[in-house]
Amino acid sequence: MIHPGDEKWIERALKHPDDHPVLAPALKRIQEAGVSRDDLVDVVRVMQFQIVDHVCYMLDSIALPGTVPIQDFGVYVVGGGDSPTTDKSIVRLESLHEQVGSWDPSQPAEV
Repeated sequence: MIHPGDEKWIERALKHPDDHPVLAPALKRIQEAGVSRDDLVDVVRVMQFQIVDHVCYMLDSIALPGTVPIQDFGVYVVGGGDSPTTDKSIVRLESLHEQVGSWDPSQPAEV
């Protein structure tokens, strides 16, 4: 996720339009319409959070009995092996969408 005030990605896309053939022209039109970079960063941060939250919710939900035939699908802490190929699942991470909730840039920061 980009940080508040991080405009470097905008500048990179505008400086290298061939590398960003969809993003660069859209950013140029947005700026020409008078949208500030701060507003654009805010919109992108909220959208990024919504995607992450949705993916985490799906990872949490997919392991519910009856949802899919693979009941051990999810995100796990692994270890105990000599390499990533021999590591064993230690524990399934649950409530991922609740854990990322504090990242929500659309909510005021808690004081």
